[in-house]
Amino acid sequence: MRGYILAAGIGSRLRPITSHVPKPLLPFGGFRLIEYAMHSMRDAGVQSISVNTHHLGSQIHDFLGDGSPWNMNIQLSHEPELLGTGGGLATMFVDDTEPCFVANADVITAINWNDVLATHRKYGAVATMVLRPNSQPDHFASIDVDPNGHVIKIGKNASGPWMFTGLQILEPRAVARLPVGRVACSVADMYRPLIADGEPVVAYFSDGYWADLGTPSRYLEEALRFLDGDPRGLPVAPYAAYTTPRPGIFVHGNTQISDKATLLAPMAIADGVHIGAESTVGPHVMIAQNAHIEHGAHISHAIILDHAIVHTGECVDRMIRIREA
Repeated sequence: MRGYILAAGIGSRLRPITSHVPKPLLPFGGFRLIEYAMHSMRDAGVQSISVNTHHLGSQIHDFLGDGSPWNMNIQLSHEPELLGTGGGLATMFVDDTEPCFVANADVITAINWNDVLATHRKYGAVATMVLRPNSQPDHFASIDVDPNGHVIKIGKNASGPWMFTGLQILEPRAVARLPVGRVACSVADMYRPLIADGEPVVAYFSDGYWADLGTPSRYLEEALRFLDGDPRGLPVAPYAAYTTPRPGIFVHGNTQISDKATLLAPMAIADGVHIGAESTVGPHVMIAQNAHIEHGAHISHAIILDHAIVHTGECVDRMIRIREA
């Protein structure tokens, strides 16, 4: 069984955050976004995954390498020009006789792939789409499902209460519908033709945790919420690799924290962070790698991203600070 993670998106709704870091590498709960998809697939027995890249792809390549830190084998497929959700998948697809797992790199969700696979096999599906209740039909395409659990409409003229999470299991003959090396959409060029031809496209319904982090406000809200506890069912517990010198204070790696700084839980401090004297940090603050908090700064309900600086005496509240150009 092989996994595919779609990581080539530009993350335009998250600009200017994604001007410096690709969305799949945004810090979240002590990991990078893409790691949640990797962990969930590894837990289901997947040892090899392919990842496509485009925007700031070299950063993703450098971060993932060959996959050995995760005990996985990773193959990377860079797209000089974006190929879409369908073209990207088809181009990095490895010929196989088994179904494959496919996920987006930028979605956090609680999913048991083995349960999805059991449904896929039970119905002899050519494709299984993981669906959830659609609370934003003006933003996410509606999906119709018949009483037998088969997907019958996606988007156009659909009015059902479901939306697609981006998680899917595909048979090789489903992926074969997509063109290699050309722009294609998995819905328009694969799913709708499969449904039109009467192929069994099956729904797997999930009501577990799922978060779309497509805007700065959503990213800020969900990242800070993770400081309060672990949403059930995630493949790896937030801040699992961090130490907790005090309840609600998560620290990782080598940090320089002045003994004259005030830290208010909950908060998380990543490797390489410097926090100066007389500064007050927290509550609900996530500080990413190599950020620098200068003397007398005040930070609350905020994300300080990699290499960002909060200057002397500055107040940062309910916002995301990015690195300076």
